Amino acid sequence: MPLKAPESRKAIHKRNVFCCGYKRNDNLWDIEGYLIDTKTYNFKTWARGNIKAGTPVHEMSIRITIDSNLKIYDIDLDMSANPYPSCPEVIPNFKELIGLKISKGFRKKVREIVGGIKGCTHMMELLFPMATTAFQTIYSLKNKTNSSPKLINTCHSWSEKSDVIKKEYPDHYKE
Repeated sequence: MPLKAPESRKAIHKRNVFCCGYKRNDNLWDIEGYLIDTKTYNFKTWARGNIKAGTPVHEMSIRITIDSNLKIYDIDLDMSANPYPSCPEVIPNFKELIGLKISKGFRKKVREIVGGIKGCTHMMELLFPMATTAFQTIYSLKNKTNSSPKLINTCHSWSEKSDVIKKEYPDHYKE
């Protein structure tokens, strides 16, 4: 169901986040994330001068290479547009994420490694929908051969007492 009609308003800021998962020929996976922020008005900054409406304030991308167990093997970042000349200086810090596994506690660990002055808030936050994308990308293929779905009891629809489990995984259904 769509949202109810809003009050009269004017758009000011637009953020687009896009993530995509890829299966590589070497049996690893690439998960890519893109973040683009724009304003609907012209403005001026000391670092970039005049910025026209629709010009990206942030245009950033990340690629993580992971294995089927969601362990990070490599990470590549790009900041095509950023507000300050110093922003890209943190890019090498994200290499510290190599070896980290996308699992319970991932967000906390990312914040410890590249949070605050060690990283970039936008790049760090982009990693979170990328983690979900990684799970969705890999899980959908792994689930075809897995008789015990790991999503049981992770949300309302996947409750062990739900119609979803009753119909799709009757062996795991509980009354």
